[in-house]
Amino acid sequence: MYWLFVAVGLLFALVYLTFIFREVPGAARDRFGEPEPPPENLGQWTIDSESPEAHAADQEGLTRETRLWLYGGDGSERERLVKQVRYRNKTSGAIERTEPEQTVRRRRRLQGHV
Repeated sequence: MYWLFVAVGLLFALVYLTFIFREVPGAARDRFGEPEPPPENLGQWTIDSESPEAHAADQEGLTRETRLWLYGGDGSERERLVKQVRYRNKTSGAIERTEPEQTVRRRRRLQGHV
């Protein structure tokens, strides 16, 4: 009987915390910190010339370009930072292909910590 009360208590605690973190503005940010700010060059395509993938693309006559993009910054959904990669034809400038987006994990900073 004792374990039943413990299980019910844990269930109610989990429901309560879920409700608080979803409905109270700033509760999750105060408890877990907020993500580090996005990089300065957010959204700008840069030419990658150092990676092994860039050297392989160069052999094919392509230029490898990368950028970081932030989804959900308008408050409609959780923010998600992704890395996007595309390959451009060196002669025509047309985009030949793209790679699937890769999610970039952002570190969290607690309030009052640098």
